[in-house]
Amino acid sequence: MSNLTAAEKKIPSVDRGPFICHVDDKGFTVICRTDMPAEKLLLSWRMPEETTLRQNAEISRPGGVDHVFKATGDFSGKMPVDLQIIRGCDGKVLENAASPSATAVPYLFNPGSESISVGWKSSAECAGAVEYRLAGSSRIMRKNALFTGNPATGIAHIVHLDGLLPQTAYEYRVLALNPVNGKAYGYSSWYSFTTLKRNSGGCRMVFFSDIHADMDTFKKLSAVLAPEKADFAVLAGDLCWDGVYETDGKPLFEDFLNFSNAAFASGVPTVFMRGNHEWAGKYSFEWAKWFPGCNGKTYGAFRAGECCFVVLDTGPIGNYQPGTPAGDYIAEQKEWLEKTVMPSAMFTTARYRIVLAHMPTHGIPNAPLLEKSFAELFNRGKVQLMIVGHVHRYMRINRNDNGCYGTDYYTIWDESNPPRSALDKNYTLVINGGGPDENGIFATALELCASADNITVKAVKKDGSTVDEFRVLPDGKVENISPTKRFNFRGKYKK
Repeated sequence: MSNLTAAEKKIPSVDRGPFICHVDDKGFTVICRTDMPAEKLLLSWRMPEETTLRQNAEISRPGGVDHVFKATGDFSGKMPVDLQIIRGCDGKVLENAASPSATAVPYLFNPGSESISVGWKSSAECAGAVEYRLAGSSRIMRKNALFTGNPATGIAHIVHLDGLLPQTAYEYRVLALNPVNGKAYGYSSWYSFTTLKRNSGGCRMVFFSDIHADMDTFKKLSAVLAPEKADFAVLAGDLCWDGVYETDGKPLFEDFLNFSNAAFASGVPTVFMRGNHEWAGKYSFEWAKWFPGCNGKTYGAFRAGECCFVVLDTGPIGNYQPGTPAGDYIAEQKEWLEKTVMPSAMFTTARYRIVLAHMPTHGIPNAPLLEKSFAELFNRGKVQLMIVGHVHRYMRINRNDNGCYGTDYYTIWDESNPPRSALDKNYTLVINGGGPDENGIFATALELCASADNITVKAVKKDGSTVDEFRVLPDGKVENISPTKRFNFRGKYKK
């Protein structure tokens, strides 16, 4: 019978580390901490070019909870990889710390003519950086992910690149770095992107919304519109299945990012927008960790040629009021739009002013705060077009019109719950159709092409057929090209 006590029989576990804290030409040092004293621990590792593990690091301070391993040898200052902490008495692996690497293809967001943001996820906590260069150039520049001057460590990595040249092709790759000495664990492949045009010229945008993790629909709509050939893409909310209920970005990557990154977002700047479903869930706050705006917000504005795009975060569904978190966020955006964006040259000199959001200001019964907050500003700012999702049915409501192209109001709402009026709206509203194809509802995606003469918008189904096509002139007038059916409004509008 064993004479060991219960505490002595317990297997220690590593609750911090292992961390590489020093590397030079003579070797390296690794530290870790266990949850209880441990007498005999070993460190296994390998060098990047090796296939088998080494196991001859010397441990200091045996018998405690803080452990230091020192490996000596001519390693040429290279970083060891695939660290393992092993119990010496029986060879049991207590901790297996594979070297950090990018586990997902990087994505581009915050599109601009002179800036762009790069995001990616690593397999383990580490520091990160982006190396970039002019396409075809041998001169590589690097920008680190920093937090108050220190390397920002974690699995979510965001780097904002600025000082870029408009309408210029760049190449980039992401790095996983040791936060102590800045040495690279590894590099991704090289990817490429092109910055937007600054103040003149046209642009092509593709717009998706309300995918709800339906990859079949997303893939088929992408095959039709070829977002990889667009100047930028928009994923306009309700992309997750039903909220953000897991941490570390898991639902974001599984529900839409893994596909979008591989298909186009690693090379095409993408606007990632929150819908009401991304506002839901225990970890909904993580959205801003993976898609922070250059202003630290989930709303913003940018110029693409002669178009100024305003991106709004329309919040969760419901009649939220000022004084609530969502109501205060709407008020903050209203003030930003009125006092910062609308007086700016980016906005006033644009030939076209287009609003991108998840929920509309009108055409539906709810969202009164959105109408009250923004409709008058859009009129005053001479916005020509608002493009949204949310309703899961394709709808086009021309400026100052009491009719609707694509969907009869009364297949959704009745006279007891009428929509909000468009008669006093001087801008055209387009609502993209989303969600699965069922009960006569079908998913759509949108293509917008802007030139000096007009904006052309086309809505397509996943079989490639066109649902609606029209153009908007600089004065806001709408001309049909291949219109869908128009339904007249039959009743009183909601006040």
